[in-house]
Amino acid sequence: MSFLKRLRSGLRKEQKPWSGIIGELAWGTSLSLYETVLLGDKSWWWRMHFHLWRAYRDWDPDAVLEALSEEENLGTLAYGETPASSVKRALQVCRSHFPNAFSICDLGAGRGVFSMTAAALEWDVLAVEYLDEFLKRSVPVTRKMGLSVDWVKGDFLKLPLPPADIIHTAATAYPEEFRRSMADKFAQEGNPEQGFLLQDWLLDEERFEVVVGFRLPVTWGSSYFALHRLRT
Repeated sequence: MSFLKRLRSGLRKEQKPWSGIIGELAWGTSLSLYETVLLGDKSWWWRMHFHLWRAYRDWDPDAVLEALSEEENLGTLAYGETPASSVKRALQVCRSHFPNAFSICDLGAGRGVFSMTAAALEWDVLAVEYLDEFLKRSVPVTRKMGLSVDWVKGDFLKLPLPPADIIHTAATAYPEEFRRSMADKFAQEGNPEQGFLLQDWLLDEERFEVVVGFRLPVTWGSSYFALHRLRT
């Protein structure tokens, strides 16, 4: 697998002109150097990347997409993921506004970089993912690393909302109808003590209040993180 393809960890490929591909390569290289400066002294960071590389070195996003049944393809599979350095910063922000938070649920965990990083930073983590292929490859990685990540397979619109202190989801690729269903689920099953950390999704409605918003780098470009809570 090429260096550029290893930078891609989501399922959906983006079609770009050559200038865009060159820009992506430059961004990915810069981000890797930035992460090395911030986290290069952490053995778990090196081990996570090594084990994920081994687990996904034969990964073919197009083949996985084509193999999905109509029921499995929820239209939410995104391109890219949030690097560990951004996860660390996002969790610091969460802790500053929810000082007693120690558990986090990652809805749509994908390869599990967010979940593994949170666990390495001593959060209690529940990773929810509906795609078998991700669990098949990433669950063994968390076990090899001895990280406290509990993986659950299923559609998180159908599963009960866990009572975690922080609920996270990267909503970049979520269709509008899917977002409405998720917002209803948060409002009906959540509680005012929970924080909802949403990427590229601002719940600008009466049921929620935005605690803080901030932008962090991701695999390609940046994501806007908005930390919400239910209004009382």
